[in-house]
Amino acid sequence: MAARAGAAVLHLLHGRSVLVHIMVLLAVTVLAVAAGVALVANAMLLSGHDVRIVLVTVAASAVVSLLVGGLFGRRLAAAAGVGESRSRPGAPTGGTTAPCTSPPGTTATAWASQGSSCSRMWFSRT
Repeated sequence: MAARAGAAVLHLLHGRSVLVHIMVLLAVTVLAVAAGVALVANAMLLSGHDVRIVLVTVAASAVVSLLVGGLFGRRLAAAAGVGESRSRPGAPTGGTTAPCTSPPGTTATAWASQGSSCSRMWFSRT
């Protein structure tokens, strides 16, 4: 059930940043774990106090997971060069790699190392 809800949210957020998708995936997994722990804690016939302690512990872990995941997600998005095409007029769209055709007499590797768009991955908001 959590996976279907997460898939629906991701579908609605199509075209958003990688970080938004990472945070949605983290939230779905954290909520699925929390729901599972809550069900198991109730099935174990724990006292109300013990169930609250378990849920507070799960909530604290959820906050840490989302914060760390968000930090790593930002680094991942920055490393992937997400957003580069948004500020660049004429950049290709649709998450495709720009065509790599080197000028005559130049190797593609040499051309790419001089900063051509050949080696960059482009992302767009649709």
